[in-house]
Amino acid sequence: MRPRLLLFVLLASAACSHGEADAPRWVKLARGFTPADAEGGFRMATEIPASLWERDGELPGQWWVPRPETGGYRNLAGEEVVLRLGETELRQIRPHERRDVEIETGDGLFYLLDDRLVVRPRWGRPTEVASFESVLDRGRSENGVWRAPVRNAVGDGLSVWPGEEVELQARVPGNSTLRFLTVAHALGESAALAFRVTIDGSQSYVYQTDVEPGTAEEVAHEVALPFGRAADARLGFEVVGDPALTAFLDPVVGPTEIGTYGARPWKDARPDVVVFLADTFRADNLAAYGGDPELAPHLNALAERSLRFLRARSTSVWTLPSHGSLFTGVLPPQHGAVTPEVTFARELETIAEHLAAQGYRTGAVTDSAYVSRQYGMDQGFEWFTENEFADQSLARTLAEADAFLDRDDGRPVFLFVHTYRVHHPYRQGAEESTQAQEELMQRIAEALRTRRGEATTLEILLEFVDEYRALYLDGVRALDAQLGPWLATLGERGLLEHGLFVFTSDHGEEFYEHGNRGHKGLPYEEKVRIPLLLSGGGVAPGETTLGASLIDLAPTLAAFCGAPRLPVWEGVSLLGLDHERLLFTHNAEGSEAYLSATDRDRKLIAVADAQRLEQGEFLAAYELDTDPGEKENAAADAGWAADLARALAPLWRERSVPLGEATTIEMSEAMREQLRKLGYGE
Repeated sequence: MRPRLLLFVLLASAACSHGEADAPRWVKLARGFTPADAEGGFRMATEIPASLWERDGELPGQWWVPRPETGGYRNLAGEEVVLRLGETELRQIRPHERRDVEIETGDGLFYLLDDRLVVRPRWGRPTEVASFESVLDRGRSENGVWRAPVRNAVGDGLSVWPGEEVELQARVPGNSTLRFLTVAHALGESAALAFRVTIDGSQSYVYQTDVEPGTAEEVAHEVALPFGRAADARLGFEVVGDPALTAFLDPVVGPTEIGTYGARPWKDARPDVVVFLADTFRADNLAAYGGDPELAPHLNALAERSLRFLRARSTSVWTLPSHGSLFTGVLPPQHGAVTPEVTFARELETIAEHLAAQGYRTGAVTDSAYVSRQYGMDQGFEWFTENEFADQSLARTLAEADAFLDRDDGRPVFLFVHTYRVHHPYRQGAEESTQAQEELMQRIAEALRTRRGEATTLEILLEFVDEYRALYLDGVRALDAQLGPWLATLGERGLLEHGLFVFTSDHGEEFYEHGNRGHKGLPYEEKVRIPLLLSGGGVAPGETTLGASLIDLAPTLAAFCGAPRLPVWEGVSLLGLDHERLLFTHNAEGSEAYLSATDRDRKLIAVADAQRLEQGEFLAAYELDTDPGEKENAAADAGWAADLARALAPLWRERSVPLGEATTIEMSEAMREQLRKLGYGE
């Protein structure tokens, strides 16, 4: 008998005309929903005959087989695995623990390493049939709304799997349409599926599909409801077919007539917002920030029609803490995402949550890794999709962003788009090949090996720096070439005339300006200076040298959208910026943490410790107006530096207090591998 769940869903509406009687209303059907088997999961088991185990040459007493595919899920977030030898369940460890963990109790342990399943039984080679079981996550409730994951997508929705049926009761507006997204991921063989929707017990809509093995499909649907006026309705959702992970994401009942972006059929429609973040994009890639005017012509044209913040800085030198600040509006020590093992405190309200509570339709497309569901970056987004390293391409990212915008239901939009297009490994051409970088890295490795003793490591590396940076700049050109046409489509959709478009980055990139490459270490300008462009309806083009920070984005977006300011925010709205402020950047590395504080043209770099600041201690001081490249440490001649350090002490003591408990990350091996390929942990 099929599981069947009956729920009553209270009206959850969002009025875009500020309380007028004829304001449009939307009913979010995921609010109040809980699956019948909320604590359960989808289980797949693969039997492994004893004869398949091979001796592992890395450590004595270990045996391995190719990792069972488990529907292509590949140990992503939301999957748990269990291994049994006969009736005995083995203990799972992480691969990085394999050299240190001994079998102290039980009958053995196992771990997943790349494409291998490795066991270390207590009694030698496995002699019984093993069972490898994969348990796939069903989802969770957040603030009374069910979050349904399907492989790389997660969102507010109804987690309905093949063989299940759900019926909801809701008060729906008259002349309304049900809109939703069907998501399906085939497990094992291809999946023949039918998604069915009923209204008051009568079948009114069926969508049939065949999903290929290990692939996911997302399709948008609209079902007109037969009610001329507000009515109580029973809405049924059912999936039948082969084993698959399936869901109805973002099911919302709203007005049938919605007009278009920037041209709604009701008064005072709220503005739409699109934020595009190019990870690792240096400010000086753009002409307005001192760059080559031929490098990025489309973005330079965007800058000319934007409000440009020429002294914008990130809050950190790498992705995780910077995004934490962008979304929460506070500094890294306050939100807690300062090392790869943790992310920001869940109790902090993100700008996506804040705008969703104001009636916005929120969506995000990211290139995963630190900007992923595992790191909580989906918090507040009704639809969130992330591309694994192997699937990353700017063309795919922009297509997914377009698909979200195509699913217009009349609500104002907040869309966040993130790409690693110019991040390591630097990719060339439309096909985004890494071959040129791989060949360069091989030549560098060969030079370091054969010329040892002839020159220092840094001297050898500096011989290749122009080639290395040229690969990075190729990525900037390619990003610009694709982004230009996409920006034009935003204008054609009507998103820019009354809405807001933001282009920025989370940090820059060093090419041995201070002895390193990449983005780690002390917060020098090449790593923390970022572009920040605001364009759209009501934003006058121009430029300002007043300092701006990523913590300012949340209050800026809220002000533009007419949403209240959250008391916890450290930043200010850039739309009315009229004064200078101290700008802080923070980076925790190993057992030490560093900060920079920029006061107009004066910059101090110090250990992030209020007690040491009180003593006037600092690491370096720079006069940026005369030394923008931070070539000359002015510490010996800068009498202001120690005074600034002492003045910073009480400010930093206040701003380094956590505003919640950082969330510990149980990182999957797939995520570790993604981070390694992006250059983290090398």
